[in-house]
Amino acid sequence: NLLRTVLRNLLSNAVKFTPKGGEVWLRIALADNRVKFEVADTGPGLAPEQAQRWQAETALVSTRGTAGEKGTGLGLAVSRRFVTLLGGTLALESAPEKGTRWWFEIPA
Repeated sequence: NLLRTVLRNLLSNAVKFTPKGGEVWLRIALADNRVKFEVADTGPGLAPEQAQRWQAETALVSTRGTAGEKGTGLGLAVSRRFVTLLGGTLALESAPEKGTRWWFEIPA
């Protein structure tokens, strides 16, 4: 259930922040008895200060989706906690106009 919730949160955010005609990917790979999950999109990406704020353990980073959808940032905070409970760490790579990539690895 924890894994399902994390993937649902990451995928729904990727869809929310990707404009029409953009792309969202889910990649899953198994290596060295660990499973790596990656969700990437071609959305607007995050400014460096937004990405840094997200890295703070207690931060809730809220931004509007490409169609004006409201968000609280709670889904990402919950996802980070759930990934930790599963034995992994949630990370991101993002840049303005380049999209965002979230990934985590957990024991197989």
